[in-house]
Amino acid sequence: MLIIRPEQVEALALAAARATARERAREWAAPFAEIADRGEPFLADLAENATVRAWQYGLRGAADLRAFVQLAFGVSPRFDDHPRFRALLENSAIPPSERLETLFATATAEDWAEAAAHE
Repeated sequence: MLIIRPEQVEALALAAARATARERAREWAAPFAEIADRGEPFLADLAENATVRAWQYGLRGAADLRAFVQLAFGVSPRFDDHPRFRALLENSAIPPSERLETLFATATAEDWAEAAAHE
């Protein structure tokens, strides 16, 4: 009998999310003119790297993963290095499925400007 352990299921799910990000990178980048015309390898790599980081914060839903990648496209590839954003994304008191919503609800214009400086 084949037994798939939870960590194997998790690894397969992450691999699927990474593949989806690579496949959909151009579509997800389309709203961001300053990055949308970059080459396919650049966009795919950025989308995949952002997806891995989102996964590390516990984000699993398709909408959350897409939003995180689009923040990487539109704000900065490393927007989550902003101390306030990182603290929120790592906050275990906030369910992972609510972290981006909380980030959008609480971030100030100054936070976004500072996050944009993280390359």
